[in-house]
Amino acid sequence: MRYTQIRAFHEVALEKSVSKAAQKMGQTQPALSTQLRNLEKEYGVKLFERTTQGLALTQQGEKLLELTHVFLKQETYIDDFLKSSGALLGGTIRLVGDDPVTALNIITPFKAAFDNVEITMDFGNTLQACQSLKEHKVDIAVITDLGTTDIQDENFMRLPLWRHGLSVVVPNGHDLTKNENVCTKDLVGYSYINREHGSLTRRAFTRLFQENDVTLESTLSLCGREAIREAVAQGNGIGFISDHEKGHDSRLTTLPLSDARQIFQTSLVYLASQKERPIIAEFINTAKQCKEKGSFEKPPSSNQK
Repeated sequence: MRYTQIRAFHEVALEKSVSKAAQKMGQTQPALSTQLRNLEKEYGVKLFERTTQGLALTQQGEKLLELTHVFLKQETYIDDFLKSSGALLGGTIRLVGDDPVTALNIITPFKAAFDNVEITMDFGNTLQACQSLKEHKVDIAVITDLGTTDIQDENFMRLPLWRHGLSVVVPNGHDLTKNENVCTKDLVGYSYINREHGSLTRRAFTRLFQENDVTLESTLSLCGREAIREAVAQGNGIGFISDHEKGHDSRLTTLPLSDARQIFQTSLVYLASQKERPIIAEFINTAKQCKEKGSFEKPPSSNQK
Protein backbone atom coordinates (compact mmCIF):
# COMPACT_ATOMS: atom_id res chain seq x y z
CA MET A 1 0.00 0.00 0.00
CA ARG A 2 1.34 3.39 -0.98
CA TYR A 3 0.26 6.86 0.12
CA THR A 4 -0.46 7.78 -3.51
CA GLN A 5 -2.88 4.83 -3.79
CA ILE A 6 -4.72 5.82 -0.62
CA ARG A 7 -4.97 9.42 -1.77
CA ALA A 8 -6.17 8.33 -5.22
CA PHE A 9 -8.87 6.10 -3.72
CA HIS A 10 -9.99 8.83 -1.29
CA GLU A 11 -10.43 11.52 -3.95
CA VAL A 12 -12.17 9.20 -6.43
CA ALA A 13 -14.50 8.00 -3.65
CA LEU A 14 -15.43 11.59 -2.80
CA GLU A 15 -15.89 12.73 -6.39
CA LYS A 16 -17.44 9.44 -7.58
CA SER A 17 -15.51 10.05 -10.79
CA VAL A 18 -11.95 9.24 -11.87
CA SER A 19 -11.83 12.17 -14.30
CA LYS A 20 -13.01 14.72 -11.69
CA ALA A 21 -10.59 13.36 -9.09
CA ALA A 22 -7.71 13.45 -11.60
CA GLN A 23 -8.47 17.07 -12.45
CA LYS A 24 -8.64 17.97 -8.75
CA MET A 25 -5.32 16.25 -8.03
CA GLY A 26 -3.55 17.53 -11.13
CA GLN A 27 -2.96 14.01 -12.46
CA THR A 28 -3.91 12.18 -15.61
CA GLN A 29 -6.95 9.92 -15.61
CA PRO A 30 -4.95 6.81 -16.71
CA ALA A 31 -2.42 7.32 -13.91
CA LEU A 32 -5.20 7.52 -11.30
CA SER A 33 -6.97 4.46 -12.74
CA THR A 34 -3.71 2.50 -12.57
CA GLN A 35 -3.23 3.38 -8.91
CA LEU A 36 -6.75 2.14 -8.08
CA ARG A 37 -6.31 -1.10 -10.04
CA ASN A 38 -2.98 -1.80 -8.32
CA LEU A 39 -4.54 -1.17 -4.89
CA GLU A 40 -7.43 -3.57 -5.59
CA LYS A 41 -5.09 -6.18 -7.10
CA GLU A 42 -2.56 -6.00 -4.25
CA TYR A 43 -5.20 -6.72 -1.60
CA GLY A 44 -7.68 -8.73 -3.65
CA VAL A 45 -10.57 -6.38 -2.97
CA LYS A 46 -13.19 -4.64 -5.09
CA LEU A 47 -13.68 -1.04 -4.02
CA PHE A 48 -15.92 0.40 -6.76
CA GLU A 49 -18.90 -0.66 -8.86
CA ARG A 50 -19.72 1.06 -12.13
CA THR A 51 -23.36 2.21 -12.42
CA THR A 52 -25.32 4.29 -14.89
CA GLN A 53 -24.78 7.27 -12.55
CA GLY A 54 -21.02 6.70 -12.36
CA LEU A 55 -18.87 5.03 -9.72
CA ALA A 56 -20.38 3.64 -6.52
CA LEU A 57 -18.49 2.34 -3.51
CA THR A 58 -18.76 -1.32 -2.55
CA GLN A 59 -19.25 -2.26 1.12
CA GLN A 60 -15.48 -2.63 1.42
CA GLY A 61 -15.02 0.72 -0.31
CA GLU A 62 -17.39 2.43 2.16
CA LYS A 63 -15.41 1.06 5.11
CA LEU A 64 -12.08 2.08 3.55
CA LEU A 65 -13.38 5.61 2.98
CA GLU A 66 -14.15 5.93 6.70
CA LEU A 67 -10.55 4.93 7.43
CA THR A 68 -8.98 7.22 4.84
CA HIS A 69 -10.93 10.16 6.27
CA VAL A 70 -9.18 9.54 9.60
CA PHE A 71 -5.81 8.85 7.97
CA LEU A 72 -5.75 11.97 5.81
CA LYS A 73 -7.16 14.15 8.58
CA GLN A 74 -4.12 13.25 10.66
CA GLU A 75 -1.99 14.57 7.83
CA THR A 76 -3.87 17.86 8.09
CA TYR A 77 -3.34 17.96 11.86
CA ILE A 78 0.39 17.37 11.45
CA ASP A 79 0.59 20.17 8.89
CA ASP A 80 -1.34 22.52 11.19
CA PHE A 81 0.87 21.61 14.14
CA LEU A 82 4.10 22.27 12.30
CA LYS A 83 2.85 25.58 10.94
CA SER A 84 1.46 26.73 14.28
CA SER A 85 4.73 25.78 15.97
CA GLY A 86 6.53 28.28 13.76
CA ALA A 87 6.34 32.04 13.84
CA LEU A 88 2.83 32.28 12.37
CA LEU A 89 -0.33 30.21 12.46
CA GLY A 90 -0.89 28.79 8.99
CA GLY A 91 -2.95 26.31 7.03
CA THR A 92 -6.24 26.32 5.17
CA ILE A 93 -9.85 26.61 6.36
CA ARG A 94 -12.54 25.40 4.00
CA LEU A 95 -15.93 27.00 4.59
CA VAL A 96 -19.36 26.36 3.16
CA GLY A 97 -22.57 28.23 3.82
CA ASP A 98 -25.69 30.06 2.75
CA ASP A 99 -24.89 33.30 4.60
CA PRO A 100 -21.81 35.03 3.14
CA VAL A 101 -22.48 38.24 5.09
CA THR A 102 -22.22 36.52 8.48
CA ALA A 103 -19.23 34.47 7.30
CA LEU A 104 -17.37 37.61 6.20
CA ASN A 105 -18.05 39.25 9.57
CA ILE A 106 -15.90 36.46 11.02
CA ILE A 107 -13.39 36.12 8.19
CA THR A 108 -12.39 39.80 8.16
CA PRO A 109 -11.16 40.04 11.79
CA PHE A 110 -9.72 36.51 11.60
CA LYS A 111 -7.62 37.37 8.54
CA ALA A 112 -6.48 40.58 10.22
CA ALA A 113 -5.02 38.46 13.03
CA PHE A 114 -3.88 35.45 10.99
CA ASP A 115 -3.09 36.60 7.47
CA ASN A 116 -1.03 33.46 6.83
CA VAL A 117 -4.17 31.28 6.86
CA GLU A 118 -5.85 30.62 3.52
CA ILE A 119 -9.65 30.61 3.53
CA THR A 120 -11.91 29.24 0.81
CA MET A 121 -15.71 29.31 0.80
CA ASP A 122 -18.32 27.47 -1.24
CA PHE A 123 -22.03 28.20 -1.17
CA GLY A 124 -24.92 25.81 -0.66
CA ASN A 125 -28.10 25.37 1.32
CA THR A 126 -28.23 23.88 4.82
CA LEU A 127 -28.61 20.27 3.71
CA GLN A 128 -25.79 20.55 1.17
CA ALA A 129 -23.51 22.17 3.76
CA CYS A 130 -24.17 19.44 6.33
CA GLN A 131 -23.46 16.76 3.75
CA SER A 132 -20.15 18.44 2.88
CA LEU A 133 -19.23 18.42 6.56
CA LYS A 134 -20.05 14.74 6.90
CA GLU A 135 -17.89 13.94 3.88
CA HIS A 136 -15.00 16.05 5.25
CA LYS A 137 -15.06 18.21 2.13
CA VAL A 138 -15.16 21.33 4.32
CA ASP A 139 -14.08 22.24 7.85
CA ILE A 140 -16.77 24.69 8.95
CA ALA A 141 -20.28 25.61 7.81
CA VAL A 142 -22.04 28.95 8.36
CA ILE A 143 -25.68 28.06 7.87
CA THR A 144 -29.19 29.18 8.71
CA ASP A 145 -32.23 27.13 9.70
CA LEU A 146 -35.68 27.50 11.20
CA GLY A 147 -34.95 25.68 14.44
CA THR A 148 -35.63 22.36 12.72
CA THR A 149 -33.59 19.15 12.73
CA ASP A 150 -31.50 20.15 9.71
CA ILE A 151 -28.30 20.46 11.72
CA GLN A 152 -28.80 17.54 14.12
CA ASP A 153 -25.89 15.09 13.99
CA GLU A 154 -23.94 13.54 16.85
CA ASN A 155 -20.67 14.39 15.08
CA PHE A 156 -21.55 18.09 14.72
CA MET A 157 -20.93 20.93 17.15
CA ARG A 158 -22.96 24.10 16.79
CA LEU A 159 -22.25 27.68 17.84
CA PRO A 160 -25.42 29.82 17.49
CA LEU A 161 -24.40 33.27 16.25
CA TRP A 162 -27.54 35.38 15.86
CA ARG A 163 -31.23 35.35 15.11
CA HIS A 164 -32.79 37.45 12.38
CA GLY A 165 -36.09 37.95 10.66
CA LEU A 166 -37.99 37.83 7.40
CA SER A 167 -38.75 40.94 5.36
CA VAL A 168 -41.01 41.76 2.48
CA VAL A 169 -39.45 43.71 -0.39
CA VAL A 170 -41.58 46.05 -2.53
CA PRO A 171 -41.01 48.75 -5.15
CA ASN A 172 -40.53 52.29 -3.81
CA GLY A 173 -43.87 54.00 -3.28
CA HIS A 174 -45.78 50.72 -2.84
CA ASP A 175 -48.94 50.88 -0.69
CA LEU A 176 -47.28 48.82 2.04
CA THR A 177 -44.62 51.48 2.58
CA LYS A 178 -47.30 53.70 4.16
CA ASN A 179 -47.54 51.34 7.16
CA GLU A 180 -45.34 51.96 10.18
CA ASN A 181 -45.37 48.24 10.96
CA VAL A 182 -46.10 45.43 8.53
CA CYS A 183 -47.21 41.95 9.57
CA THR A 184 -48.19 38.88 7.56
CA LYS A 185 -51.92 39.66 7.60
CA ASP A 186 -51.22 43.06 5.96
CA LEU A 187 -50.09 41.20 2.83
CA VAL A 188 -53.55 39.84 2.01
CA GLY A 189 -54.63 40.94 -1.46
CA TYR A 190 -51.12 41.26 -2.89
CA SER A 191 -49.56 38.76 -5.28
CA TYR A 192 -46.09 37.48 -4.46
CA ILE A 193 -43.08 35.97 -6.18
CA ASN A 194 -42.34 32.47 -4.93
CA ARG A 195 -38.88 31.03 -4.23
CA GLU A 196 -37.58 27.73 -5.56
CA HIS A 197 -38.37 24.42 -3.84
CA GLY A 198 -35.87 23.74 -1.06
CA SER A 199 -35.38 27.44 -0.31
CA LEU A 200 -35.20 28.23 3.40
CA THR A 201 -36.90 31.57 2.78
CA ARG A 202 -39.76 29.78 1.04
CA ARG A 203 -40.15 27.45 4.01
CA ALA A 204 -40.19 30.48 6.33
CA PHE A 205 -42.94 32.47 4.60
CA THR A 206 -44.97 29.33 3.85
CA ARG A 207 -44.99 28.57 7.57
CA LEU A 208 -46.02 32.18 8.33
CA PHE A 209 -48.90 31.93 5.85
CA GLN A 210 -50.13 28.74 7.52
CA GLU A 211 -49.80 30.09 11.08
CA ASN A 212 -51.73 33.26 10.19
CA ASP A 213 -54.28 31.56 7.92
CA VAL A 214 -53.19 33.80 5.05
CA THR A 215 -53.52 32.85 1.39
CA LEU A 216 -51.67 34.82 -1.29
CA GLU A 217 -51.54 34.37 -5.03
CA SER A 218 -48.15 33.49 -6.48
CA THR A 219 -47.39 35.15 -9.81
CA LEU A 220 -44.22 33.23 -10.63
CA SER A 221 -41.43 31.23 -9.02
CA LEU A 222 -37.76 32.26 -9.24
CA CYS A 223 -34.47 30.92 -7.95
CA GLY A 224 -32.25 33.21 -5.87
CA ARG A 225 -32.59 36.50 -4.03
CA GLU A 226 -31.11 38.52 -6.92
CA ALA A 227 -33.83 37.30 -9.28
CA ILE A 228 -36.49 38.06 -6.67
CA ARG A 229 -35.28 41.63 -6.19
CA GLU A 230 -35.18 42.27 -9.94
CA ALA A 231 -38.67 40.81 -10.46
CA VAL A 232 -40.05 42.99 -7.64
CA ALA A 233 -38.40 46.08 -9.14
CA GLN A 234 -40.10 45.33 -12.45
CA GLY A 235 -43.53 45.14 -10.81
CA ASN A 236 -44.14 41.38 -10.81
CA GLY A 237 -45.30 41.23 -7.18
CA ILE A 238 -43.93 41.47 -3.67
CA GLY A 239 -40.98 39.33 -2.59
CA PHE A 240 -39.56 37.84 0.60
CA ILE A 241 -35.97 37.91 1.78
CA SER A 242 -34.05 37.30 4.99
CA ASP A 243 -33.06 40.48 6.83
CA HIS A 244 -29.37 39.88 6.12
CA GLU A 245 -30.05 39.66 2.35
CA LYS A 246 -31.38 43.19 1.89
CA GLY A 247 -28.63 44.45 -0.37
CA HIS A 248 -28.66 47.93 -1.87
CA ASP A 249 -31.12 48.65 -4.65
CA SER A 250 -32.39 52.22 -4.95
CA ARG A 251 -35.58 50.96 -6.64
CA LEU A 252 -36.73 48.89 -3.65
CA THR A 253 -37.92 49.29 -0.07
CA THR A 254 -37.43 46.51 2.48
CA LEU A 255 -40.08 46.15 5.21
CA PRO A 256 -39.35 43.83 8.16
CA LEU A 257 -42.33 41.65 9.09
CA SER A 258 -43.17 42.38 12.73
CA ASP A 259 -44.39 38.81 13.36
CA ALA A 260 -41.22 37.24 11.92
CA ARG A 261 -38.45 39.22 13.62
CA GLN A 262 -36.42 36.23 14.85
CA ILE A 263 -37.54 33.39 12.64
CA PHE A 264 -34.05 32.41 11.43
CA GLN A 265 -31.07 31.08 13.41
CA THR A 266 -27.60 31.39 11.84
CA SER A 267 -24.95 29.14 13.36
CA LEU A 268 -21.35 28.05 12.98
CA VAL A 269 -21.31 24.26 12.57
CA TYR A 270 -18.22 22.08 12.63
CA LEU A 271 -17.15 18.50 13.29
CA ALA A 272 -16.38 17.65 16.92
CA SER A 273 -13.21 15.93 15.72
CA GLN A 274 -11.96 19.22 14.25
CA LYS A 275 -12.26 21.49 17.27
CA GLU A 276 -8.71 20.80 18.52
CA ARG A 277 -7.05 21.90 15.28
CA PRO A 278 -5.30 25.21 16.05
CA ILE A 279 -6.68 27.16 13.10
CA ILE A 280 -10.21 25.81 13.61
CA ALA A 281 -10.06 26.65 17.32
CA GLU A 282 -8.89 30.20 16.51
CA PHE A 283 -11.67 30.65 13.93
CA ILE A 284 -14.29 29.49 16.44
CA ASN A 285 -12.83 31.83 19.05
CA THR A 286 -13.03 34.73 16.59
CA ALA A 287 -16.69 33.88 15.91
CA LYS A 288 -17.40 33.92 19.67
CA GLN A 289 -15.73 37.34 19.99
CA CYS A 290 -17.79 38.69 17.07
CA LYS A 291 -20.96 37.38 18.72
CA GLU A 292 -20.06 39.06 22.03
CA LYS A 293 -19.48 42.37 20.22
CA GLY A 294 -22.82 42.11 18.41
CA SER A 295 -21.11 42.15 15.03
CA PHE A 296 -23.86 40.11 13.36
CA GLU A 297 -26.91 42.07 14.48
CA LYS A 298 -28.18 44.57 11.96
CA PRO A 299 -31.38 46.06 13.37
CA PRO A 300 -34.05 46.15 10.63
CA SER A 301 -35.10 49.52 9.35
CA SER A 302 -38.58 50.04 7.93
CA ASN A 303 -37.33 52.53 5.36
CA GLN A 304 -34.14 50.78 4.23
CA LYS A 305 -33.69 50.99 0.46
